[in-house]
Amino acid sequence: KFRLHKIILSNVKSSDFIKSRHVFYRTSLAPGRYCLIPSSFKPGEDGQFLIRLFGDEISSLTEMTEDEPSNPGCSCIFKGFQVVTRVTVRSIDGLPLKKGIGSTDPYVIIRCEGESARSQVIENSINPEFNFAAIFYRKNPDKDIVVEVWDHNVLLDTFLG
Repeated sequence: KFRLHKIILSNVKSSDFIKSRHVFYRTSLAPGRYCLIPSSFKPGEDGQFLIRLFGDEISSLTEMTEDEPSNPGCSCIFKGFQVVTRVTVRSIDGLPLKKGIGSTDPYVIIRCEGESARSQVIENSINPEFNFAAIFYRKNPDKDIVVEVWDHNVLLDTFLG
């Protein structure tokens, strides 16, 4: 919905940065959400870009035009956001080994003011590297941000901390 929502800190695909008016790049991507960022040769230079995407099933393409949520019209009743907070979970060390059958398959949930963001499950790891970030538009900066670590199971996930 907005330019910055949930961020996975990795470069999925990229081409060589060359000074050319025409760049052709062909790749295959796994299903998911992606952000395409065109850039000019000189940093900070504005330019016009024509982007063509081809695929077997391209659907739900949207341009992200809003930088942030708009403030409500009646500020006397509804308070707009005051702070933008980015929370990043890089890695966790020393999770407990799973007792019994199976392996420790952790994931992280970040909760803030009724919103939440969930990372991908890292399979079979007691020292997972998530490189997961989420941005929250906060109305009340004094409220806590909660980061929870869970173990993914077939029937019922287990809270780790």
